[in-house]
Amino acid sequence: MQLTKKKSKKTEYHRKSGYARMPPLKILRFLEREQCILTGTEGILSALAGAVMMLAAGLFFTKSCLILGICFLLGALIGPVYMNQRKTAKTKELLRIELKTALTHLVIALRAGRSPEGAFEAAITDLDEEMIPHLYPYWMNLLREMDLGYPIEASLKRLADRLKMEEIRSLSKTVAVCKRTDGNLAKVMMHTIRTLEDKMDVEAELRVLLARKRAEQKIMSLMPFAIFLLLYALSPGYMDPLYHTFSGQLVLLSALMLCVIAIYLMRRIGQIEL
Repeated sequence: MQLTKKKSKKTEYHRKSGYARMPPLKILRFLEREQCILTGTEGILSALAGAVMMLAAGLFFTKSCLILGICFLLGALIGPVYMNQRKTAKTKELLRIELKTALTHLVIALRAGRSPEGAFEAAITDLDEEMIPHLYPYWMNLLREMDLGYPIEASLKRLADRLKMEEIRSLSKTVAVCKRTDGNLAKVMMHTIRTLEDKMDVEAELRVLLARKRAEQKIMSLMPFAIFLLLYALSPGYMDPLYHTFSGQLVLLSALMLCVIAIYLMRRIGQIEL
């Protein structure tokens, strides 16, 4: 009775969300728009924030309306890209945590003697949307593809390619090899879970070790602007040759470009992916 209630609850969610009326490819595109890409409001706000920040940074280096306009447009383009990368990285981190939970239930179903396809269906009956809110729609899409006759390993590979997650790609290879060789899929899944846990532990240690360096990076990024503001406040006339001569504006533009490149390189050096 309880199992029937869980299935009816998931079927109702499946029907209300519109997944039941959408083919698999459209479902994946819908999910990408929903979770891995900024919404319209987020895109507008991030574009405005980026434009204002670039405009404020440009005011430190030049008074030319043309260059300030270019800075404004660049900020409007860079802001959404930066926020989209942050949102995608956060979503992937949450997906990794939820994937570990889902794999644990998958192993339980495999040890009960179910086939790989049946184990995926049984695992979702033990989970609900509150436990894996980010992974749940993707898992439901896998079940729909299986209902349409797609092999589970092919569906997992397509999902890994779209989300660019090595954990799901490894899972698809594991399922494919075990199905061909009649291997012990439950034992291999347990090894996969331990590997995923070790990777998450190492990433957590790296974040702790890099936290101080990232704070130093933010301070170093603000130092050129702080020095310019200090000089301009103490002696405004001292900076006039840089603002009112062509050679001075060229020097300031070069300094602005170097600051942008330096900030980008510092961020790239601090990004370590396993």
